[in-house]
Amino acid sequence: MLRFFILLTFIPAIILANTNGIKNCAGNPPLPIETSVRSCSQTPCDIKLGERTGIDIIFKAPRDISTFKPKARAHVLGIGIDHDLPEDIVNGACDNLSAGECPIPEETVVEYNFELLVSSSYPPTKNIDVDISLLDQNDKVIVCSRITINAIR
Repeated sequence: MLRFFILLTFIPAIILANTNGIKNCAGNPPLPIETSVRSCSQTPCDIKLGERTGIDIIFKAPRDISTFKPKARAHVLGIGIDHDLPEDIVNGACDNLSAGECPIPEETVVEYNFELLVSSSYPPTKNIDVDISLLDQNDKVIVCSRITINAIR
């Protein structure tokens, strides 16, 4: 059951028309300039099971960044659960910059996009908080957005 919740955590593909209701992650790391879940203007975002969903993040580099990767962490029943993202998403973050390129100089604004297929085998679940962080080459948080999602059929 815990594995199901871990997998469900990543359902929150985020970003593409500044989604309202995005919150700070625990510890208050910097928020991006904009976080959008495609086809979602207000949280909780309804993420349709069995379909692709996308996240777009616009952020300003707070320091020189040679490379970066996304990290997803779901909060279920008050417990934070890290979710392993697919290898191509983790290792291909620099390739998925639609505005900018790696290395990213300090103070440069870039846009990062990724999308996932949300498994139709997950049961519908409401009000899951998912933190999407971008980590630099030293695993330090660059930005983080907390998105509330509903997994729907």
